Amino acid sequence: SVFLVRWAGVDPRDGAPLWYDLNGNLTRVHNAANRVIIGDSSPDFSGSFLNGFSYHGFTLSVNLLFTKGGLAFSSLRRNAESDGLNLLEENQSKNSLDYWKNPGDLAMNPRLSAISTSSTLNSSRHLHDRTHIRINNASFGYSLKSQWLEKVRLNSATVYLQMDNIGFWTPYQVRKDRNTYRNSFEPWPEVRTISVGTSFSF
Repeated sequence: SVFLVRWAGVDPRDGAPLWYDLNGNLTRVHNAANRVIIGDSSPDFSGSFLNGFSYHGFTLSVNLLFTKGGLAFSSLRRNAESDGLNLLEENQSKNSLDYWKNPGDLAMNPRLSAISTSSTLNSSRHLHDRTHIRINNASFGYSLKSQWLEKVRLNSATVYLQMDNIGFWTPYQVRKDRNTYRNSFEPWPEVRTISVGTSFSF
């Protein structure tokens, strides 16, 4: 189970961080005694599909991964959205640009501070739904016809196009969030690669 203090956002009056106490009331004090069970880290289910199709010499294979449910805490985002605390020592998230500046601001993050700030303490602020669908790999190929191969004395010849890290979808992503779900857990983006190749046999 995930056992954390519940994050309540930012006070628009002065930019102070807010949490919920055990009774669901707003509080400005982060207290471990207010931790509650928020959910489970284990997904409801997960799996993958590997589909292959062929038609008149053309082949297509797609590898799809999926996860439904479960919660994950991002310590990377906790450190990269430090509300000014780690600003001079570490790279910071683009989300840090959305911080409280003036009374009435409805900001994602509290006011900046270069000294120890309670807003970076563990809470549900950086807790994310693990639900996602990922197209991990796809390959498209074509095997040349035998009458063509005979002319060049080949037994077989195939040309193919392969792509990795094609797509990633999750309901966690919101327009206001400048980071992707994967960037919340990895400091570098996963590269989408495209490969073209041929194979022959004599």
